[in-house]
Amino acid sequence: MNNQIRSSKYKDEFWQIIRGICIICVILIHCKNGVEYRNDSTNYWNFDYWFILRQLINFPIAIFIFLSGNFINVQKVKKSTLNYIYNRIKRLFIPFML
Repeated sequence: MNNQIRSSKYKDEFWQIIRGICIICVILIHCKNGVEYRNDSTNYWNFDYWFILRQLINFPIAIFIFLSGNFINVQKVKKSTLNYIYNRIKRLFIPFML
């Protein structure tokens, strides 16, 4: 029993760390802009380096989609599909539109 508790806590910490890394990468995606580096030949950090960095940090959205599907409570969905969809729309779509 104690090993199951430790294992569950480790899994939760692991996925929280993955989420944290993804959040940091999303912030980097939104903070950096390659246009400012495009014509600057004096700066070491030019457009090519920015472009490579951008390709390396493009993974978070796919991981967020994976995590949202991975942690769905299947019993809740099977119990009442319409209620589940309604709650998801209310909790996610309405704040997104605002």
